[in-house]
Amino acid sequence: SYVKHNSIIVPNGTFIPERLELDKDKAKNVSFVFIGRKDIYHKGIDYLLEACSLTADIMRKNGATLTLYGPDRKGSFSEIDKIISEYKINDFVFNKDGIFDQEKEKVLKKSSVFVLTSRLEGQPIALLEACAYSLPVLVTPGTNVSEEIERFNCGWVASLSGESIAERITHIINHQDEIAICSKNAYTYVAEVYGWEKVASDAIEKYKEFVNDNPIG
Repeated sequence: SYVKHNSIIVPNGTFIPERLELDKDKAKNVSFVFIGRKDIYHKGIDYLLEACSLTADIMRKNGATLTLYGPDRKGSFSEIDKIISEYKINDFVFNKDGIFDQEKEKVLKKSSVFVLTSRLEGQPIALLEACAYSLPVLVTPGTNVSEEIERFNCGWVASLSGESIAERITHIINHQDEIAICSKNAYTYVAEVYGWEKVASDAIEKYKEFVNDNPIG
């Protein structure tokens, strides 16, 4: 993007549901979830699956799972199936079609951690939606929100490598008490920064500043 002088930049917002209590079932087994376009390079799915292969023993021992939801993108669905098969992790990593509306809401409510290990992003709306449903997140710097995630303590940040993501997965499984804390913080994060009322209010203030600084006539 090329930002010219006096440009006004306002982020997208997201719907904020009523605050949800952490699903007690989440504490039994850690369920990681990815929801989005299955662009393997863009979303860093290759690194994510490598991380699962590196943490296979601990994920199996603790009943942890990863489910990827999303539509096919230029044959990515079959390529992901192939990678899962090659790593021999298809007993706890599941590749599924896209989900929408009530079905997506149901998945978000029941999952433990939203995962987005992107190489690059604009504004990750799916991640903000997950946080709005009190889902803590595991991200890489390429998501463009890693500093906010750390500031609000609503998840974990890994470097863009299979080893670093694996280390974070292992940490989450071994420190499941952090999930409840980060869950509450995730809701606060989007409510304070990306709720539509907050975004609209900030946009109005920026337009007012622009008008005041550039009077007509």
